[in-house]
Amino acid sequence: TVNPVEEWRQIFNDAWRLERDYFYDPNMHGVDWKKMKKRYEAFLPYMASRSDLNYIIGEMIAELNDRIEKLTVPYASLIEKLCEIPGVSQRIAQVIIAEIGVDMEQFPTAEHLASWASVCPGNRESGGKRKSGRTRQGNVWLKSVLVEAGWCASRSKGTFLAARFRNISRRRGGKRASMAVGHTILKIACFLIKDEQTRFREIGAEFYETNAKDRLARQLLKRLGKLGYSVSIQAAEIVSYFGGCE
Repeated sequence: TVNPVEEWRQIFNDAWRLERDYFYDPNMHGVDWKKMKKRYEAFLPYMASRSDLNYIIGEMIAELNDRIEKLTVPYASLIEKLCEIPGVSQRIAQVIIAEIGVDMEQFPTAEHLASWASVCPGNRESGGKRKSGRTRQGNVWLKSVLVEAGWCASRSKGTFLAARFRNISRRRGGKRASMAVGHTILKIACFLIKDEQTRFREIGAEFYETNAKDRLARQLLKRLGKLGYSVSIQAAEIVSYFGGCE
């Protein structure tokens, strides 16, 4: 038989341990996490249902959130700007600022920042042969939230980042696509942090179709050739008609 009280205590301990081991700031933002466990553990004997346990765990984790809110007050406007990027939530924006800072002068370009964060493709070559292009380990907390943002952006409607995810996932799979989109999000964040006047502007899901027509045409011709067809293409002449009354 299952003892609900013992099971709830185990769930409480697991929730506390997960925050301790995987919270992006090893110092827990100055919060004494062991003390928080003792404080909220005292309420466990008085639980009457699972909803009571959920409430206790939520209040314990809220101790971290309150501390985060106080520390990020000076960067409220910047966090608001970053949240305009599809897939970036307030928590993800806070982690990005905490990990890379707000002084972008140390990174000459957004590509330098991506290289420092280890989210750009690896460049391994030996004997003229290109080997694995997987990324380095880098900053675990920054990479994890960027991948999370990449997955979230893939669910957005009519956005460039969602189109980029679909374009890459067809060839490389969802995991690599989420990392690539996270890479793009970090570069966008770099430009937004560098210039206070810059705001995020959505260019739409049609970006790939508009800028890759020639590549798409070559791909389609190649597929038709494999099917045994010989096709020549010619750019269509666009004629505009304007009606009116004389």
